[in-house]
Amino acid sequence: YSKLTTLIMVNKLPANQHKNQMPAKGLKLRKYARKKPWCAKEDTMLAELVKTHGIKRWSVISSIMTNRSAKQCRERWKHQLDPNINNSVWSQDDEWALYLHHSIIGNKWTYLINFFPGRTDNSIKNHWNTQMRKRMAKYKTRLESAVKLCRSDEALFKKSFSSIECRLIEKISKSLLYKKNHVLS
Repeated sequence: YSKLTTLIMVNKLPANQHKNQMPAKGLKLRKYARKKPWCAKEDTMLAELVKTHGIKRWSVISSIMTNRSAKQCRERWKHQLDPNINNSVWSQDDEWALYLHHSIIGNKWTYLINFFPGRTDNSIKNHWNTQMRKRMAKYKTRLESAVKLCRSDEALFKKSFSSIECRLIEKISKSLLYKKNHVLS
């Protein structure tokens, strides 16, 4: 067997045969794409095939691409190569907006994409789980001071934040009144 291709049994192995041994006679084998990093040549080829065949015919595209499954091709296009995707670095304003929306909506990544045009649900989830976890204390402190300002001085509050931020913070502030464990000092 080639090291470049992983072979998967379609039928189950007999009980006396170890999975690393040669298959018993009569068992069918199926080629399956091996997991490996994408190279620039494959990305270019995938982009050309998507132009030719469209974004619905992934099995046709994968049959032309060697060692790549339809799912791998679709995911690569959907999460990295689609020209409509915003792959820019997250700004502090974007992160603040993500923190506010996440405070209200939670982990509903497919719903959160409505507030971040060009970002995929996967990129929002990955950013939240990697980068935002490190900065959580900073944004929590900022939210707590914003809620205090919202409750004490409405005029200054409205000057300090955009109208969208004001609405989100007010909504969070109202929901915090009902949370027993949340303490705003």
